[in-house]
Amino acid sequence: MSDSALASLLLSLLLLVGFAQFLGYLFVKLRQPKVVGEIAAGILLGPALLGPRFQAAVGLSIFFLLGGAMSSIYLNIAGLFFFTSKNEWLSIATICSATIAVVLAIVLTKRFGAAGAAAAYLGAQTAQLALSWLLSTRVQPMPWHRPWLAVRALARTRTASP
Repeated sequence: MSDSALASLLLSLLLLVGFAQFLGYLFVKLRQPKVVGEIAAGILLGPALLGPRFQAAVGLSIFFLLGGAMSSIYLNIAGLFFFTSKNEWLSIATICSATIAVVLAIVLTKRFGAAGAAAAYLGAQTAQLALSWLLSTRVQPMPWHRPWLAVRALARTRTASP
């Protein structure tokens, strides 16, 4: 990427972020969630500022959406590790998944370009979730290990409340 192309991209992103902040502020004043204004800014200005390359990348968004979902589930598992004071096991899952992420990024990006990078992100997030979940079942019984415990706890909560 040339210096002028990089400068153009950075300026476009700066304008987009600034407009997103502005619309977010306006939406808050209208008693709407800030994020709705920010999303509207991306929809309105994204294609115009970032051009056809932005529109071509929209097809990759499913990888990032699924990767984000994997990451959010992982964070729930990480929270359970913290509550049970078994953090050292979480670091094992993190280091292993980081290694997997680097390998996937190198191999898939070289072979498939941007689509490979997106797939590498999804693969890395999935590996992180799988490793932390597998370790959680070995180290500390988690609620999903015996689902009937969660159902019983919910039933107690319902009967205890007035």
